[in-house]
Amino acid sequence: MSNRKTLFTVLNIVLFVCVFGVVLYDRVINPPQDSMTSLAMQVGYFSMFTIDSNVFSGVVAGMCAVWGIVNLKNDAPLPKMMCILYLCAATSLTLTFMTVLLFLTPVVMSGGASFFALFMDTNLFNHFLNPVLAVIGFTVVEKTVRLRKIACFLGTIPMVVYAIFYVKNVVILKKWPDFYYFTLGGRYELVPIVLAVIFAITLLFSFVNLLLHNIGIDRE
Repeated sequence: MSNRKTLFTVLNIVLFVCVFGVVLYDRVINPPQDSMTSLAMQVGYFSMFTIDSNVFSGVVAGMCAVWGIVNLKNDAPLPKMMCILYLCAATSLTLTFMTVLLFLTPVVMSGGASFFALFMDTNLFNHFLNPVLAVIGFTVVEKTVRLRKIACFLGTIPMVVYAIFYVKNVVILKKWPDFYYFTLGGRYELVPIVLAVIFAITLLFSFVNLLLHNIGIDRE
């Protein structure tokens, strides 16, 4: 087993443990008290993209870890479909991290909270450590499968699926509060523009992750 495959397998085991360790802690051991995650508990644990992107990435990491262990003694490349799933995971967690850093953190700071308010306790994993592990795993460590640039559109699928459910529950059914400010304070006519901007940003993150991943991989 190559050193790179060993590192890839260990990294994904760590990511898997971090993701589901946090889920176990938040759901069973010590439900969080911070306003954002407590809100998720009230409207449904999987109502927030942070939770969904982390759990999705944890599942992908688990699959990759099992693949690495099974292929312990050979040089088989990561299956292309699994690599695409990893792109989706890395892109989703990139979006999570950047949303927290550039959007939600300024929002909570305007209310008097500290810069690190959304990086405390288990949110340190959900908002920072897990995204870092996923992005490093995909862009730096996994170097067996070259993806075509068009695959960057596939990396946006988790965001698109979540956006559909978010708009349905916030705008149409009004079952959820608008905790991601899609409506910019109730301006529902701007939702299509907001969605287009979010999609474009996610596509950019996916494209950058894909380009970094392909560095050093020979063309087919």
